[in-house]
Amino acid sequence: MSAAAYAAAVTRLYHVSSSRNRGSIEAHGLDWSFMTTAAGIAGSPKPEVDGVFVCLDRSTVDFFVRANNTGGPVDVWAIDDVDQSDLVETASGFSYLPACIGPEHLTLIDQDLQPISQDDDDARSSTPNRLRRPGHDGEQAMTGDSHDG
Repeated sequence: MSAAAYAAAVTRLYHVSSSRNRGSIEAHGLDWSFMTTAAGIAGSPKPEVDGVFVCLDRSTVDFFVRANNTGGPVDVWAIDDVDQSDLVETASGFSYLPACIGPEHLTLIDQDLQPISQDDDDARSSTPNRLRRPGHDGEQAMTGDSHDG
């Protein structure tokens, strides 16, 4: 692969996780087998896929921060040096990497972002346990967040 093609394929991705997972993520990276400390963003207690859900842009990060169903604050991690061609898209339109992401690829960029209640956010269109990427027509909604470290 040429340097230009590599640069185009490898860009910054993002991951949203409960702040309670921070220590595990710092030690182990993003590894769904460690998903025991906190519920996923959509409230799922266990991984939905063998992989790490990622956000391709900041608007999707904002969506997941707003959809927070963990019962507490969340952190936002930047993921560097991951080839986007390895990503898999779910039927609900979310992307995940079917591999663990080591801590050397992660940077904590936002931390302890508080949940937004429905009363605080009348524009919130997602309901707990039924997440779908905005504008996506997929039939299957994501019900959990199997991307916690």
